[in-house]
Order: sequence, then C-alpha cells, then structure tokens
Amino acid sequence: MSMKLFVSSVLVLINAICVQCVYMDEAYLTDWHLANIGEYRCVFDSQKKDKLIILSEIDEGTVITYLNKTDGTPTVRQKLSSVVDDVLRYGDNDIYFKSGNDYIKFNDEAGLDYDVVTKNLTSLNSICSPNSQNIKMDKNNIRVIDTDSNLELMNVKLPNNFTSFVYATTDGIENLSVLFTTGELKYMFQNYKNGNITESWERNESLTDIVAHAYVTLPDLELLQTSDEILAEYTLSNPIFAYLHRIKNNINRIISFIRMNRLSPGTILTNILFSDTVDGSETIKTKQNFKFGFSKLLIVGTKRGQISALDILNGKPLWNLHPLDKKIVSIEWNSSSKEFIVVYETGQYFAYKLTDFYAPIQSFNGSLKSQVRSINLLDDSSTLYVNYKSGDKEIVSLSKSDDLLQNKVIFITDHNERGLSGHMQNSTDKIMNTWKIDIPKNEKLVAYAKRIDEPIANIGVVTGNRTVLYKYLYPNLVSYAVVDKETKSLYIDIVDSVTGSVLYTQKHDDSVNDKLPINMVFGEHWIVYSYFSSNPIPEQKLVVIELYDSLSLDVRVSDPNKTYNPLDGIYKPKVITKSYFFPEIIKSLQLSKTKFNIASKAILIETQDGQMSYIPKYIVGARRKEEKLMTDDDKKEFMAAPYNSNIPSNDHFVITHSRQLLMGNESIISSVATNLESTSIVCNLGHDIFCTKIYPSSQFDIMNPTFEKGKLLLTIVIMSLVLFFIRPRMTIKQLKTKWMVRD
Repeated sequence: MSMKLFVSSVLVLINAICVQCVYMDEAYLTDWHLANIGEYRCVFDSQKKDKLIILSEIDEGTVITYLNKTDGTPTVRQKLSSVVDDVLRYGDNDIYFKSGNDYIKFNDEAGLDYDVVTKNLTSLNSICSPNSQNIKMDKNNIRVIDTDSNLELMNVKLPNNFTSFVYATTDGIENLSVLFTTGELKYMFQNYKNGNITESWERNESLTDIVAHAYVTLPDLELLQTSDEILAEYTLSNPIFAYLHRIKNNINRIISFIRMNRLSPGTILTNILFSDTVDGSETIKTKQNFKFGFSKLLIVGTKRGQISALDILNGKPLWNLHPLDKKIVSIEWNSSSKEFIVVYETGQYFAYKLTDFYAPIQSFNGSLKSQVRSINLLDDSSTLYVNYKSGDKEIVSLSKSDDLLQNKVIFITDHNERGLSGHMQNSTDKIMNTWKIDIPKNEKLVAYAKRIDEPIANIGVVTGNRTVLYKYLYPNLVSYAVVDKETKSLYIDIVDSVTGSVLYTQKHDDSVNDKLPINMVFGEHWIVYSYFSSNPIPEQKLVVIELYDSLSLDVRVSDPNKTYNPLDGIYKPKVITKSYFFPEIIKSLQLSKTKFNIASKAILIETQDGQMSYIPKYIVGARRKEEKLMTDDDKKEFMAAPYNSNIPSNDHFVITHSRQLLMGNESIISSVATNLESTSIVCNLGHDIFCTKIYPSSQFDIMNPTFEKGKLLLTIVIMSLVLFFIRPRMTIKQLKTKWMVRD
C-alpha cells in the first residue's frame, strides 16, 4: 500500500509540474476609452507645476480636469453638481469658483477639496483669460515683452491653423507655454524655451457628447469572392459543370497560395502549421478580425452635428463629416443599400453611401416637415417612422427606390411620459391610431422596453430531471413602468402592442425614489428592471419577471402549427418573479447581443460612480430557490444556484477595470454581435466613449493564441503512420488466433 501511495504521489507531482497556467488580464488590450474633456471654458495653472486645471461643462454641471502638461493626458476628472461661472484669485494663492452668488474655495494642494463660502469677497481677479500683461498677440505671432524695459524677449510664430488663445503664461525670461484652438474643439499645447519648442501635444474634443450611433460591419473581401464563386455556380444549369467550376476555382486558389510562398515547400508547410501563431503579423490579425466579425465601423453623431467613424477595435478616427451645426437625432444604417441616414433635430437629413466603407459619398438629402423628436428605422430600408415635436407622427420613405413598407402592415407602439399609443400603417393608408393608454396626472411613465427581436435558440427551459418548461414567446410585447408621485408606488405593465390589452401587472409599494433612474430591458421571455426604494431601508433593487406558456412541466398551451390572430385575443402568460438587491446605484441597463442568441444573455449595467459591469442572466433568475427548498433535480439544472437576494460585487464582471467613465445624462449603452457566438462588443457612448468585448458564456468557440496547432497536427500524422504499419500485424495476429496458430 505504501508503495502504491508513493507512486501515486510521484505521478501527481509530475502532473503538477507539467501543468502550465497562464493568467492574462485583458484590460487595455481588448478595450479602449476616449476620455473627453469638452470645451475648455477656463484653463489655469495648478500648484503642481506639471499640471493644468481645465474647467468644462457636462449636463448642468462643471467638470474639473487635471491635465498633464507633458503629454495632455487627463489624470483626474471630477464633476461638480453646479455650473462654475468664473474662476477668481484672491491675493496670491487663494482661488475661488464663482457659481451664481456663491464663492467656492478651491484647495489645489489637497486636490478637489472645496468649501462653500457665503460671505462677499472683494479684490477678486479672474484668471480664466490668458495673461496679457507681458504677452502680446498679433495674428499668428506671440511676443513676450519685458514689462520694465518694454523690450521683446521672445517672438514665436504659431501654426497656420491657429484660431484663438485659451491659455498663455511665461516667466518673463526664457519660458513660454501656450494653449490655443486649431479648429472646433481642437486644442494644441506648446511649450517654448528661448523660442524653441520643447513640448507639444494636441487634443481633439470634437467627439464629446455623443447622441446617436450606428454599427457597420466591414465586408471580408475573401468571403465576398467565395460568395461570388458560389453564385456563379448557381447560374450553371448542369451540376457537373458547376462541380468542375468549383474544382477549377480551388486549383487556382492552391496555385495562388504556392506562388505567394515563392514555391518554397518549407515556407508552405510553416504557413499551414503555424500561420495563426506568428507574433506581430498585422495581416494575420486583420484576417482574423474579418473572420471573427470584429472589423466594424462605429459611426457616431454629436450634439454639435459632427459625424465621425471610428474603428471599433481601437477607437481610431477614420473620417469626419460636419454638414450642419445642429443636434443629431438619429443615425440609421441600411445594410441592403450600404447607406447611412443622418437626421437632425431641425428635420434636415443627409444620406451617405459607403461604397468602399472608408470614403462616404453623399447620395441625397432633404428636409422633413418640422422639428423631430425621435426616429425609428422600419425594416431594412430607408423607411422611417418620424415622431415630431409638435406631436404629429409620419412614416416617410427617404429613398425613391424603396417601395413604401413593401406592401406590409406594420404595427407601431409609441410612448411618452403621459402614456402609450398604438398605430397601424400599410402601403396605402395613413397612420391609423389603434389604441391608447393614458397615464393619470399624478403618475408618470418612467421606463419602457420592447421585446427583443432576435433568433430563438430554444423554445423551453430544460429542468434537472430533463423535462421542459415552455417559454412564452409571443413576439408583440412591450412593457412599461409608471410611478405614482403621491404614493411613491411603482407599477409594471406588460402589454400586447397590437391590441393594447394589458396581459400582466405588478406593483411595488416600497417608497420608490423617482428622482433616481428607473430602467427596464425586455429579453426573450423575461423582463429585468431596476429602481431605488427607501422602504424598509434605502436599497437599489433589481427585479426579474419570467413569462411561461405553462408552469406545468412538459405542457405547452400554444400550438406551433397554428397561426394566432391577436385581434381575437391571446392567452395570458404564466409569471414567476424574483427581487434582488444590487450594491450600486444603477444608471442604465441594456442587453448584450450575439449572432445566434445561443450564449447566455448579459445584463449590461452602468452605475452612477462611472463604472460598467454585467450580470449573466442566469444569476438574475426568477426560478431560483432557497437552498433548503431545492430538490436533487433542481440542483442538476444548468447553472443552478440557491436563491440569494443580494447580488455581490464581482470584480470579474466589471468591464471598465480601473477606468472612470464620465458619460452624462444622455449616455447610451449598446451592443453588437460578432461572428463568434461567445463574443459581444459593448460600447458606452456619451461625454466619453468606451468599447470592449465581453464573453457571458466564456470563450467556448475560440482557441487560445498559444494553442500549438503544429504539434497537434504532427502528432496526428505520426499516429496515422504508426497505425499504418501496426494494422497489418494486428490483422495477421487476429487471423492466427482464429486458426489457433502459434507464433
């Protein structure tokens, strides 16, 4: 026994030595963050000599930013709840922020530590204007003048794109620092010593305050070529000719591959075995990005009317357009015509065609009848549902080549704070009002969500004993939340968007705080919403409602072979619900998207402290039970876990890592699918821009880059050769055994 134990211990030790574990933090590798400052309203020196302090605006507040003088990198940003009108200096050192009638003392040495001063102050000098005592500006020249002798100490010529000064300071001897604009929200800093530039950097703040966006998937030219070849095969009536055509294309592809590798057998073998593991090959990375669906454009629109395209993998700007200095309401991408349509608040719109996806060409423009409140793209066309600020609604086809709605009848649900309304539109009639839900005066609609329109991977939930609980998959569902401002109650309603009938209502009487965000998302057969309540104690709550055909196992009420008419009435769902506590105040919610909707859904969360995280849907489950109530079958269910009302903070789900986002009140969380079912790209757009990749069900469909494909293939070849030689001997041995012939 002791010998067996010794041998087992040795084997375990050898196995432990052979195991190689790699721990990789993907922070700053698969994500990027554009930390914007905005328009520089005031710039002055920090007592820390290597820093500038910049004041800018966001929503109804002011942002204080510490900027590194050497490279222009923001080190600290903090938002104040009030707007700073001016920055004043009292005496030599004391600095005060003037906000209305209040003066806020700013302690630079202690960081962003300030106290409100109510008494009136005298002898205050503004420090927001550039120092002009010994600095003279003349067109594109800046001169440093000695105040005593009035002699010129330094004369510097600035770039031709110089627009205006924001900040300038000098020691009156040999050093000069200037910060100036070179265009709309574009800034350049230069530091001079004896007339020579010692430091220089630029910052582009034009991508601040994103209000609209669209994703464009870049085509893989190799896949397009393959698609063209397949289409060419379909044009051939004879299958033999089509097969010969495919063989010819494959032979040409092999010849091309051999020529590309210069007829070298060693190079050809190396590329076959190790092509995907060669470090530093940008060509290979680009091919992989196209193959995995990572190559996309993020087209964004700002409050000031700028349109920009960014590489979604690194945030690199690719092109910019600025047709109007007005707020953009919507950017809609039409994949069939390869056009994106930009609609402005004034009602003017512009359409751009992306023929090569890198150089937009304006295809048409026009104007709607009045100012626009919201825009929605109907189907994959240039047909838009327009909601005007006047209250009018209209369906407009912006492209003459589009057949309006393609003879389809479309049901539309609209909403505002005062209620919901349903509309119907076909190819001949105008918009018809079909139903309406009015909200009482003492109530307010605070959240709205429409059921996601994505592929259905599974029609039921498989339980631990292999039975099925069928999902309620009626597609025409919307949900909304209403707060009673007097009783502080929250009502959740689920509505049929075709008829306006209420299918389910849920109420919360725990003193809901309607001053904090209330959010809602509608998944495949479930709804998740968040709200902050004060009773019995102040808590951020996350509630899930799951809809089922029936609560009886293996019982399906709906008939998949039958077509239901919503106007005849539909059966109501069976509901299970659970509540959870979340440790942070939730600012907004969104759902992740994947190509086939097979991977677990992730509930994307932006918190008020400037972080982003996500929760896999199975954690926020309505069917979770307390451990003492769980049966053996319950424990066998996929990702089964006992019910715990508290959702703990998990650092693995915080996707912003140590970054701090400054997004603003109109921030947008969005997600786009890739060709990898496990991977979803998530972006948060607002004052800042942040994008990353998430894997809610882990990376089950991609291998690690360090996977040694060459060794695996070599092992297979060797094993095949060994079997080739061993097999005849085994056949002879089996034959001798049958005939009882001894060797």
